Amino acid sequence: MLESRQAVRRRASAKPDILESLADAPDGIYAVDMSQRIVLWNRGAESLLGYPADEVLGKRCYQVLGGLTEDEERVCLPNCASVLWARQGSTAPFQRVLARTKEGKSRWISISHVLLPASRRELGVLVHIFHDATEGIEAKHLLQRLTGILAKASEAMIPPWPAPLEVPARLANLSLRELQVLRLLARGLGTKTIAQDLVVSPTTVRNHIQRILVKLGVHNRLEAVAAASRSGLL
Repeated sequence: MLESRQAVRRRASAKPDILESLADAPDGIYAVDMSQRIVLWNRGAESLLGYPADEVLGKRCYQVLGGLTEDEERVCLPNCASVLWARQGSTAPFQRVLARTKEGKSRWISISHVLLPASRRELGVLVHIFHDATEGIEAKHLLQRLTGILAKASEAMIPPWPAPLEVPARLANLSLRELQVLRLLARGLGTKTIAQDLVVSPTTVRNHIQRILVKLGVHNRLEAVAAASRSGLL
């Protein structure tokens, strides 16, 4: 049986001033206790996702958001990563999540986490601050598709583009498996599809990608593909 909304608010009463100050913040903000019950849902959250506060207070956060990653892996679930971190007194890294609105539509949101600790860890409150990231994510996906199309077109060109005289030292440091992953990224494939093609786990693919970014000195997958393309490796 769900707790009453009054009971939920009392459980958050250790931080009343802080939580009340967030009610009118322009960003979407919601807060949960360590059992993942929503104890704050501000006007920004209502504006972005459509749910009024009275409808979600006291519910488990994963029952409302139903969030997925870009690889379609569910992140909003019982004992999710961000809550597990909070229970240990830490905060999870920044996330981009595909959330569900009240109207049943999907919306990308960027989420940062802030832990409001208490004298006892189980009484802490985890605050989620989020904003709409749909436009940026959709632009990224479009660029990935275009990169894949251009890569396939370049492979079909006769005669092929001449290879450069030198391969930069950073690219020469990539292993054969990392080159395989990089070429699949250039085709616009996501982590799960690459994992299926190479018969490895998505975690292994993500580890390869992280090492590629470090070796090339770039910040994201698109920059890595662009660097390899300029050097004639794709």
